[in-house]
Amino acid sequence: MHVFIMRDNWHGGLAAIQSLGRRGHRITVGMEYQGSVHAQSDFVSERLPALRGPDPETRARALVDLVAARGVDLVVPIGDEDVETVAYAARMRPECRAFVAPSVEAIAQARDRNAFSELCDRIGVPTPRAMRVTAETALAAAEEIGFPCYLKFSETHGGAGVKRLETRRDVEAQREAIRAAGAAQVQEEVIGMSLGVTGFAIEGRILDAFGLQTEYRFSKSGTPPYVWRHDDARLIDGVTRLAEALNWTGAINVGFLEGRDGSYLATEINPRLGGSTNCALVSGVDLPSYYLEAVGEDAGPPIFARNDNALFIVLAKESNWIKRPGGARLARELRARYPYIENDFPDDRGYHGALMRRLAQQRKRAWLKRAVGQVLRLIYAIAGWPSPKV
Repeated sequence: MHVFIMRDNWHGGLAAIQSLGRRGHRITVGMEYQGSVHAQSDFVSERLPALRGPDPETRARALVDLVAARGVDLVVPIGDEDVETVAYAARMRPECRAFVAPSVEAIAQARDRNAFSELCDRIGVPTPRAMRVTAETALAAAEEIGFPCYLKFSETHGGAGVKRLETRRDVEAQREAIRAAGAAQVQEEVIGMSLGVTGFAIEGRILDAFGLQTEYRFSKSGTPPYVWRHDDARLIDGVTRLAEALNWTGAINVGFLEGRDGSYLATEINPRLGGSTNCALVSGVDLPSYYLEAVGEDAGPPIFARNDNALFIVLAKESNWIKRPGGARLARELRARYPYIENDFPDDRGYHGALMRRLAQQRKRAWLKRAVGQVLRLIYAIAGWPSPKV
């Protein structure tokens, strides 16, 4: 099959390249930028610029044309925008089996923060306490829920569109943004383990799913450096109920937080492969392979055997974390404590080599920054000036 993976540089993109490329399928990827590491994989045959456009209909028309011109048999969306594009393409060309995605309506319901909370309430999936707000009601809602709390806008995912509110002044600063959005949500703060379940569904039925967790300190800025597998039937049940209620087709990633009482509170749906899908892949839960089943193809035997590795390490993210005080010591301790897997895929020489060069560049930049800081502090000390901030 000819598979078009719409975006290469997300971790879902790497998992799709490894899963489908290792099965011998021809892989074309959309590249975000020329320095992309994932696109250097031995399994990639063709690289194209990632599809862009001002709206999903425009992108969908471009995707429909690309599929027809290049004989693409399967499109794998990676980013949130990609999924919306594929959903519109499927609406334009319902006879084309290459487009695998939830419906446009299901995506809209998942992306609306308030609609998501209301859906969870109807189907019995716990969520953090939240209130629908307008510019006029946001302050009263924040005071009722209690500071600190979070202001969340719809049409965003993950950390995008989330503002932490600590005081009345913070609410006032967001008043115009809320008015422009029309409505938003104020949600209580829940401090606990951050969890996620990525699954794959066809017409509302979950075929497979994989749970992950990370510590609160690692969960604040995109993909965390360290992720632990977390198998819990309550999480899988929550994802199963949501997929069924939305009649979902394709990858689905649901974020959860662990409450103080041990309950799991659903926070959002990401309509795609989760950021750490590679962990599931190398643990033997091959979620990208289900795209083949969705178009009526046999995925064949598993690429990676199921195993019990507890810890997955995202090396590029860890490289940034190591720069922090105690980061290097933490990295050594975690490797000594847990059976682990890193995302280096050493048998994929193209990708592995590009990743190692990227890590070397990160280390070089960190070393230069430390060296410059030391020299400046010495100069300032000799001159008797206050120590500079470097």
